[in-house]
Amino acid sequence: MFWAGFFREAGSNNVFHNAQYRIRKISIPLPKMEVDIHEQLRVPIFKSATYSQDISIDWFEDVYHSVKKYHQNWHGAWYNRQFDVLRCGVAGKFRQLTVVAYHHINDPLASNSLIETPVIQPVMAFRIGGLVPLEWGSEIIWDHNADGNDTMLQCRYKCGIIEWLYNQDFSGENPQMWNPTGFDQISTSNPDGDGSKTDELTRRAHK
Repeated sequence: MFWAGFFREAGSNNVFHNAQYRIRKISIPLPKMEVDIHEQLRVPIFKSATYSQDISIDWFEDVYHSVKKYHQNWHGAWYNRQFDVLRCGVAGKFRQLTVVAYHHINDPLASNSLIETPVIQPVMAFRIGGLVPLEWGSEIIWDHNADGNDTMLQCRYKCGIIEWLYNQDFSGENPQMWNPTGFDQISTSNPDGDGSKTDELTRRAHK
C-alpha cells in the first residue's frame, strides 16, 4: 500500500489538499546501466548509466474536470496563451510530492495479545521535487453517461530530483524495520502569519 501527499507548490503552502485521495497510481522509473564486453579480456566493462526523470501519475478525475483545471492553471504559470509569451521567474512553476509505501503490522505494545491491533509501518519513501507538467490528458469530453465521475486521467511530468529513502537491509541476518517515528507528520504555522497549516517531515529518514 502507499500514500501520496504533500503535493504542493515548491516553497509555498499552495497545497492540492485532496491529492492523496485522487492519486491512484504513480510510476517512477529506475536507472538503467549499459555494459560492453572487452574484446581481449572478455569481461563486462561499464559503458554508461541512464537516469530518466519522467514520471507518470494516474488521477481520479471528476465530472468537473478538477484535475485538468488544476494542471491547466499550472501550465498558465509557464506560458500566457492570451499574449503568447513565457512567464519569467519561478513562482507557481514547480511542485513537490512525497510517496510513502507502508504495510500493517501487529502493534507490539498492544495489551491484548490474542487480538491483533494493526498499526502502520512505513517501508520506503520517495521525495519528488521540481515537478513540471508535460501532459494532462488529450481532450475534455462532456458525456451524459453516468460513469463520468472517477474516471482515470494519466498525467506525465518532468522532475528535477527523485530521492529514495529506504531503511531495510535484507542482506543481514537480522534486518531491522524502519522505525515509524522516523517519518512523522507535523503541522507548523505559516510563517506569513495567516494561520494556515502546512505538512512537513520531522526529519529525513536514514538511507
